[in-house]
Amino acid sequence: KSGKSTFETIKKMQIGSKVNLIARIENKQRFYVDNEVYLEQTEFSGTELLIEEKFNQQKWSLSKETKIILNKKCYKATLTEDGIHPMLIEAWYDPSLPYQHGPKGYHGLPGLILEMTQNEKLTFRAKKVEYREDIFIIKPTTGKKVSRSEHKKNVDKMAASMLELYSN
Repeated sequence: KSGKSTFETIKKMQIGSKVNLIARIENKQRFYVDNEVYLEQTEFSGTELLIEEKFNQQKWSLSKETKIILNKKCYKATLTEDGIHPMLIEAWYDPSLPYQHGPKGYHGLPGLILEMTQNEKLTFRAKKVEYREDIFIIKPTTGKKVSRSEHKKNVDKMAASMLELYSN
């Protein structure tokens, strides 16, 4: 009810190919969303960073397609992110849960995201939905402040270097 959510990566999969380069470049990610701001706290090249953006900058395409997740009628939405490694995000959200949040900082849909897939390869799925009053979500404040575009440029540069290593 507070309009705040957080999502934190607990452990990374170890993949020995170029499929998951970005996951291996960035460590220890924490995402925070409230109704005003989106924050991403991440470690990149040994430095803790804090990326801040206004809430709801993501441009989702909504669909009337539905499926049942956890006995809830969910609607499909998609988002395309450009870059050196374009990303297609498919999200299933439940408008009966009026929280505009989801995994990995994805947000801004007219309901809680219960399932999300990146490039048809990596899926995040809710196991249950429960309401608790004893959880306090703290807004991250530490890390070197950088813009999304600056961070993306650095990640793309490192990913390109890693791809070059893999191709040799």
